Amino acid sequence: MRIKELHLDNKDVEQFGLKDFKSSKFSSVIALVGKNGSGKSRYLKAIENKIKNYDITSELNKKFDYLSSDLDEIQSHYTNHYNVYLAYQELQEAKKSKNVTKISDKANLFTIACNKLPRGLRPTEKTISERIDKINKEITQHLKIINPSDLRRLQKSFDNTNKKKVLFQDIIDSVIEIG
Repeated sequence: MRIKELHLDNKDVEQFGLKDFKSSKFSSVIALVGKNGSGKSRYLKAIENKIKNYDITSELNKKFDYLSSDLDEIQSHYTNHYNVYLAYQELQEAKKSKNVTKISDKANLFTIACNKLPRGLRPTEKTISERIDKINKEITQHLKIINPSDLRRLQKSFDNTNKKKVLFQDIIDSVIEIG
């Protein structure tokens, strides 16, 4: 999906303390640039809310005479799964706070969200946790966050290289050897 134009009027942004925004000059990559505290994250949150709360059926009804009820079923299917994910995240945050009342409330919301899914698709907290762990393991195999010591080793590997042309794989291999 590609956003061709975006209009955030006052009702969309006033809760974030921002001014309205309108643009139709989007390309494939958009950069939101500004000083610290200028509202970049708040605009992103407002855009996220606008997209999440957007009723696509009204737009489709303008274009088509008849829409299958399957579209509504698909939308509710994904919305319900997303709500389970959000409830799970909130439950995990509540567990960090160790506030028993908050944990109980979030656990109830998680159960309610799960119960909105078809019986065969209802996850438990354990299965969600296992899935997230599996995804995290897969991601961390392909993701490397460079910390200062890694940067120093990388610099050292460049210093030890007498070649004018260095292959990326050579750099990676030399960092692995040093580490």
